[in-house]
Amino acid sequence: MKKSAIIKIITIVLIISTFINFTPTISNASMLGEVIQSGKDFLGTESSQDITQNIDGVQIMNVSYSIYNVVLVLGIIVAVATIFILGIKFMTGSVEEKVQVKEMLIPFIIGCVVIFGALGIWRFVISVATKIT
Repeated sequence: MKKSAIIKIITIVLIISTFINFTPTISNASMLGEVIQSGKDFLGTESSQDITQNIDGVQIMNVSYSIYNVVLVLGIIVAVATIFILGIKFMTGSVEEKVQVKEMLIPFIIGCVVIFGALGIWRFVISVATKIT
């Protein structure tokens, strides 16, 4: 690989890593015994109650929205960085490089439609599911 390509990749990785939250996951279980006891308690309540009462819909919705937002931000960052790089290549490249850039635009547009379309569908399904429950 050329040095310029390596520098571009490192720059993109550094930019993306600044937007990712690297907080460690905090566990509420301090010992294995507590985990086993919690599992037994959960299974014990299953026979006396409906299992859906143990699921917190608000918590699931909040986790879903946070995952959606992270994926959306990453998708936007990657799309903007890619179109920026393709634009620079198109403006500064030779005729052959311009043809390559035009060929790269089709998978880029398809990828954007898939990513943002899937995220839109996901958001729609979540909003409909929260209104139903």
